[in-house]
Order: sequence, then structure tokens, then C-alpha cells
Amino acid sequence: MRLVYDANGAPRVIENDIGASSETLPLGLPFSAPNLAAASVMNPLGGGISAWPSGNANGPGVAVREDFPGRGVQTAVLRGGRGGPIEGLAVGRSGLGDGLIGFMQGTLGDAAILAAQATAPPARFFVTVPSGWVNAAHAVISWSPAPTINGPVRYAITRDGRVLPVGSGALRLRLDRRGLGSGSHSIQVLATDADGQATLTAARALKVDTQPPVVRLRRARGGGAVVLSVLDHYSGVNARAVRVSFGDGKREGSRSSYRHRYAHPGIYTIVVDVADRVGNRGVIRRPVKVT
Repeated sequence: MRLVYDANGAPRVIENDIGASSETLPLGLPFSAPNLAAASVMNPLGGGISAWPSGNANGPGVAVREDFPGRGVQTAVLRGGRGGPIEGLAVGRSGLGDGLIGFMQGTLGDAAILAAQATAPPARFFVTVPSGWVNAAHAVISWSPAPTINGPVRYAITRDGRVLPVGSGALRLRLDRRGLGSGSHSIQVLATDADGQATLTAARALKVDTQPPVVRLRRARGGGAVVLSVLDHYSGVNARAVRVSFGDGKREGSRSSYRHRYAHPGIYTIVVDVADRVGNRGVIRRPVKVT
């Protein structure tokens, strides 16, 4: 509910959402006379449009105030070309926070019918970001159409604050893997209507892993022995895919850590096939000298 009323000439509004009343908010320009009708519509996202008979040095008119969900405000005074008294003020709503304001101004037989549209930004819409870790090839963002009567709507994606254009009519975008590093990226979608009014979604985390695991190798106590660990700081190691050749004819696999003792001195090359949980693979070679 959004109720506009005359408080000794000063227009005021009370908003009520699911039984919780907000504070009484001043609207600005005064009523031009007592007991005149006012009209209002509520934006489901917050705020709304209110209209009431008012006036200034230029004569009678209709004052309009639009409160946006983000607490921004725009105001205007509407009037017909010939002026005169205001009758039949009404505000129709789209259900999305937009209002169509209509009234009659002037004396009967010489009156004008006036209409004006006040538009709200696009309503909230849904954004889908891959859950969990993904590799760069699967970094696809999609979203539902932003509800508005003021189309067409243009979309853009912001990745870590950088704006990425989206093709006309598209509702998904595969991010360029060249701009993605391993880690968590902040993703938002910006919808802009035909009047330039925009709605930005809340930030969502996109977790990307672009690199295969790494190998840590150290000497173990007791000479001739090495300890090898496969590590991944992002999506994690796919232990089942790990294969290790120690260079002396011995092979092992399906684990992320190994201990191996060489029977004879020499220089060996350890070859490790590694993979993480999102499909990044690599082959790592590490030389080891046994004395």
C-alpha cells in the first residue's frame, strides 16, 4: 500500500509492506486546495509514484513524484495548455512500478484531457552462475529477462567491476577465458531500459580454476628416498587421475601423495600426470639425484 494524504496543505505519503509501516515521507509541492483527490501506485521493489493537484506561479497543475527502489527521486509538474481547475486525477499502474497519470484540466466544455507516463527501472531478475569450481571453458553466465514495459532492454555483465558488452537479445554470455585467472570473480548483470534507467543485480561469486595441480618434491630421511605430493589450491586434485613414473621402472597412481626409495644411486626423472577436479591436466617432470 502507498497512501498519499493532505497534511494541512503539505502532501505526505505512508508506505506499508506486509503489515510493516514505514515512516511518513514528505513529498514536496503543496496541495493547491483542501479536499482534492490524490492518487498513487506502489513499486513492488520499493517506492512508487504519487500525484496530487498542486500549482505554482504558472497556475494549477498536477505534481508528480516518483520514488525509486534505491531511494532516488524525480519530480515534475504537469499541466494543460489552457490551465484551469484539475478534475478526475487517476494513476494507472503496470504492476512493475510504472504509472500512467491522467486528468482533466479546464472548465467544462473547454477542458483538455492530459496523460503522462512515469517509468520505473527494470524490475529484479534472476542470474545463474555456475556453482562450485569450473574451468574457464565452462564460465557461462545466464539470466532471465528483466521485467519492464519500457523495452527493449540492453544487458551488460560486470566482472570484477569491468563492464563486458552482451549481444542484442542475448540472455547468456560465455566469458572470455583470456580475462579469467584462477580464483573467485565477482559477477553482476546490468539491465538498461529504453529511457536509460538501469537495474544492477547483486554480486555473485564465480569460482574459476585455470591451472592444473602442482608437484612438491622433497628428500625423505634415510637417503635414496623421496616424498612427492600433488597439490591444487583451487578446485582440488583428482587423485584417481594421477600417474607417477619414478624413472627407475616403478610406477604408481591414484593417490595425491607418494613415498619412493631408489635402490641405486643415479640421476632420475620423475614424470607426473596430474589433473584437477574441473578437468585441467598437465605433465610435470622433476629431476632427482640419488647418491
